[in-house]
Amino acid sequence: MHRAYACADLVVTRSGAGMVCELSALGLPALYVPLPIGNGEQRRNAADVVAGGGGQIVEDSALTADLLASRVAELVRDPEALRAMGERAAAVGTRDGAGALADEIEAIW
Repeated sequence: MHRAYACADLVVTRSGAGMVCELSALGLPALYVPLPIGNGEQRRNAADVVAGGGGQIVEDSALTADLLASRVAELVRDPEALRAMGERAAAVGTRDGAGALADEIEAIW
């Protein structure tokens, strides 16, 4: 995956917690397509990144090849906007989660 991430300008993905965390930590903008099942957790996973301007939600029920082609084309045609979107994703992301967790454990230990 590290090679795919290294050459990606934009990611189209579901919005599982791990994926949202990885993409925002790496500063990769994304079109998130939350699964329409469960209790809405995938939408909530992406909510902070989307609110921060680092991603967009695409409704599963609205997802078509034409919609996807249109959204992707719109974003990649504007490299500056795409770069800014990545920066906003990175601003929401956490790169030192393991260290922060270790610090919290040590603080209460």
